[in-house]
Amino acid sequence: MFGTTNFQILHGSDLAMHMGEYYMSGDHFYGQWVDQSADDAGYIVPATIGTLGVLSQDVSTTEPTYEQTSLGYTNLASPSGRTVTVIALLPGAMLEIESEPSIAYDTAGEYRLVTSGAGAISASTAMNVELGVQNGRLRVAQTGDLIVARVINSAMTPETDDNIKIRVERIAGGKKA
Repeated sequence: MFGTTNFQILHGSDLAMHMGEYYMSGDHFYGQWVDQSADDAGYIVPATIGTLGVLSQDVSTTEPTYEQTSLGYTNLASPSGRTVTVIALLPGAMLEIESEPSIAYDTAGEYRLVTSGAGAISASTAMNVELGVQNGRLRVAQTGDLIVARVINSAMTPETDDNIKIRVERIAGGKKA
């Protein structure tokens, strides 16, 4: 098991393939789903239509500090505009993901779940519900979404009170009808 308290690959690190190094601009976060398409400058973007995989580390517009680099801090963010590794999670991989409540797909910040609006995930989301991606965040699949995972457990105890924590299984689904 590795990751942060908000995104952990529980089972299936052997089911994860490094897809390669890709350029990404702006501030992004470990575990964010990214798309195969690119923006106008050729950088990968948060997933909405298809998925290439998830980011293996944060991407930041802020350079690491001297202290962080000289004292051997781990998990430093990749500077914006440089390469970051994308991990493709193969079917069968199990993830635990936690996010704050009332987060829409377009809310700015380091959120991994849509918990408000269309496709909102809650602590009462049923088992086996198919999940899609909107703006790099998992949500209950809507018509036309590419299905990427299914809910295994949505009533987990979160690390932070009031958050929503779910366990999902990566699946290879088609488009939601």
